[in-house]
Amino acid sequence: MMQMELAAERPVESPSTINRRLAAVAFADVAGFSRLIALNELETLRSWKTLRTEIMAPHMERQGGRVTQTPGDAVLVEFPSVVNAVQQTFSGLSGVD
Repeated sequence: MMQMELAAERPVESPSTINRRLAAVAFADVAGFSRLIALNELETLRSWKTLRTEIMAPHMERQGGRVTQTPGDAVLVEFPSVVNAVQQTFSGLSGVD
């Protein structure tokens, strides 16, 4: 009962004060990263950094993407729309071999 009373005392935000936006997220992960690290850690880390900065980042930025996290061998990117996320994914894959 007390919890319900506290909830009732909080002011309710009007729809005009709520800031909402639609976004799409994409998550990419390097296949076989652990194996590559075991073979040659320094070269693997250098290659991953180069891939992210020289190939992936330009593609993501062209589609309005914003990197939100880079946990280890992965990258989480936010896009303004699903179309942008899909376009980035396919254009980015053509530069990765």
